[in-house]
Amino acid sequence: MKRIYFDCNATTLMKPAVKDVVMKAMDYPYNASSTHKIGREARRIIEDARNIIAESLNAESNNIIFTSGATESNNTILSTFQNANYDIITTPTEHPSIIYYLKEPIITPVLDNGLIDLDALDKILSERDKPSLLSFILVNNETGVIQPVEEIVKIAKKYKTIIHLDAVQAIGKIEVDFKKLDVDFISIASHKIAGPQGIGAIITAGCKKEYCLDLDLYFKGGQQEKNRRAGTESAALIAGFGKAMELAVKDLSKFQDLSKLRDKIETKILEIAPEAVIFGKTAPRSSNTTCVAIPGIASMTQLIALDLENICVSSGSACSSGTSVISRVLSGMGAHEDVSGCAIRISLGWQSTIEEVDYFLQIWQKMYNHIKS
Repeated sequence: MKRIYFDCNATTLMKPAVKDVVMKAMDYPYNASSTHKIGREARRIIEDARNIIAESLNAESNNIIFTSGATESNNTILSTFQNANYDIITTPTEHPSIIYYLKEPIITPVLDNGLIDLDALDKILSERDKPSLLSFILVNNETGVIQPVEEIVKIAKKYKTIIHLDAVQAIGKIEVDFKKLDVDFISIASHKIAGPQGIGAIITAGCKKEYCLDLDLYFKGGQQEKNRRAGTESAALIAGFGKAMELAVKDLSKFQDLSKLRDKIETKILEIAPEAVIFGKTAPRSSNTTCVAIPGIASMTQLIALDLENICVSSGSACSSGTSVISRVLSGMGAHEDVSGCAIRISLGWQSTIEEVDYFLQIWQKMYNHIKS
């Protein structure tokens, strides 16, 4: 059997049309800061991609700032408000680029299904005596749990709280309309939507009455990105990002059909192993993600057994892989380490097939029976 890649929440296989756009943009030494013809062509490529992303997410193109990816986007936003002495409220189930960046975050709890505890959030925000920023992930990278943004925003706006939404895992999986979300900032990344690695973006709502902070410049130097992010823009990566965004929105319904494959995986695993725990199962989830634990069978044991059969899955966030640390996300949901230490994440992608799922289940059952015996 060919190698099966079920780790698409870590990074995705680039779509052929995206690869074509990237390669074509590498034919010339593009630098959009140059004023000659090739420089102007580079600028056109970048602005075309910016406009595609803006149109796809119902945002203003002049409020899109290209970055190197989700980590830089998240860090930049958090740095700005942390340095301005805002209270930063977040959850225990955030991506490492959020939770490990903050110095003294105020943690609002989640329920055991991964959804933010709205009553607790309301109480925490009501107790703030200085300006606050609420930062949370829209679609969780480990469990696929989708937060109820409308209800969360309603509570936050009641206390005039600024809102940052990590939408990196949401694009192409659920509808993302920036204006409808009514948040102040979102972070996005190309390689989560079948685009190239090394490119992401911040989308802002612009300067508002309640705040008008310039984002901290992580990179100082030239005046690229309207003096909001120094460094020569990569025309090739940005062009690929634009194409990937266009296809992600166009192919949204196809991606959501992956729920049939996800449900087949979960049904069969529960049939084979009734003791299995599927995290976030009672909450709305993205169509491609299953986070499942088999008590008594360590995550690493499962990963190695599957890898020997050419099946790629993970034990949680790729940004924390390679460590023996128990998943913060699952611990934040109240899972005991005896269970969270036995969890694997299966995340499907646009290229996933029923044949691959059937083979995975065959190998998974073989692994389970062998270990249990």
